[in-house]
Amino acid sequence: MSTWRETTLGELCEGIFDGPHATPSPSAVGPIFLGIDRLESGRLNLSDVRHISEADFPRWTRRVLPREGDIVFSYETRLGQAALIPANIRCCLGRRMGLLRVNRSKADPTFLLYAYLGPDFQDIIRQRTIHGSTVERIALTELPSFPIRIPDLPIQKLIGSLLGNLDDKIHNNRQSAHLLEEMSQALFKSWFVDFDPVVAKSGGRKPCGMSDDIAALFPDSFEESDLGAVPKGWRVEKIENLVTRISVTKKYDQKTAAPKGRVPILDQGRSGLIGFHNGEPDVEASAVDPVIVFANHTCYMRLLSFPFSAIQNVLPFRGNRVDTVWLYRATFNIQEFISYKGHWPDFVFNKIVVPCDKLQAVYRALALPLFQKIWALDEENRVLHQCRDALLPALLSGDCADGITPQLAQEATAA
Repeated sequence: MSTWRETTLGELCEGIFDGPHATPSPSAVGPIFLGIDRLESGRLNLSDVRHISEADFPRWTRRVLPREGDIVFSYETRLGQAALIPANIRCCLGRRMGLLRVNRSKADPTFLLYAYLGPDFQDIIRQRTIHGSTVERIALTELPSFPIRIPDLPIQKLIGSLLGNLDDKIHNNRQSAHLLEEMSQALFKSWFVDFDPVVAKSGGRKPCGMSDDIAALFPDSFEESDLGAVPKGWRVEKIENLVTRISVTKKYDQKTAAPKGRVPILDQGRSGLIGFHNGEPDVEASAVDPVIVFANHTCYMRLLSFPFSAIQNVLPFRGNRVDTVWLYRATFNIQEFISYKGHWPDFVFNKIVVPCDKLQAVYRALALPLFQKIWALDEENRVLHQCRDALLPALLSGDCADGITPQLAQEATAA
């Protein structure tokens, strides 16, 4: 049986550090500047990061230079958020960001991250939060005294490995889904935004990377339109003429969501899913007949293949006289649409170039398998999230870990 004991965060760390109380001048290249907005579900989101110049870097790392295995966390506003510093990045701390340097003879960094994110330590953070007039914060001077329960080091490593592997799989699935999304977008951009096949044919060249049958569907010249030069024979239409809005009559919120229900409830956030209910879905969707969902306030768009219900400001629609898969990518690529924060009717006055039905069908045949893989990855991640959310409190309470002997832990961590 594993042995658990209560200690303090300070006893498990070589030091607890604060970042600079300022923001450096932005740089196009250089080391990464870690703001608290980079903390996301126990990981660092390193997409679209800010950089700091090499000249400023020594000054911003005077207090501490983050290294692999350090735990970074927010001590103001985004309380409870934390992540591990991964390998092979040079970075500095931003404002409101703290750092735990773990004493590896006493604690496993991955386990300590999950203990920090676990329900017991999150309760400690809430209990010791200082409620100011502008922001909520925890005092770094008091953080070393925060209590925390830990098992023996081999058990820590096994628990960290179990939870870490789950999160790694979730992260890898997200990366794969993002890559598939980019592939569908790149193909659309080449064919229907840059008109590469038409450019090639107008210059007397064979379009690259496509069969003769598909190439024959593209015209070999351009003509003038309201949007400038467009492929000859393609039409220019307002989006309002190409969409069929799906009416959603029921309204659900977090209070009505039942975790064990069968019908997903979508909100306007990027994650989309807030819970389930046991009634009938408002919107029918499938891989054969998917639905586009536009989140009105966050201007986020998704192509969905499962029946669902939606809360206010989630607006589902399908294509009218155009293919829905093609329309999803066509509207997603309109920058004004994605960034606009008006109400439903406002964005549909944008005009887009519409190719022939046969080309829309060809694009659908190539892109739909990519989206089907994305949907499969999303579903797998949903299951993995449920498993992780169930395991995290159980492992950190010792309920599951009591069946893990030190010998088993040593064998597992050595494998």
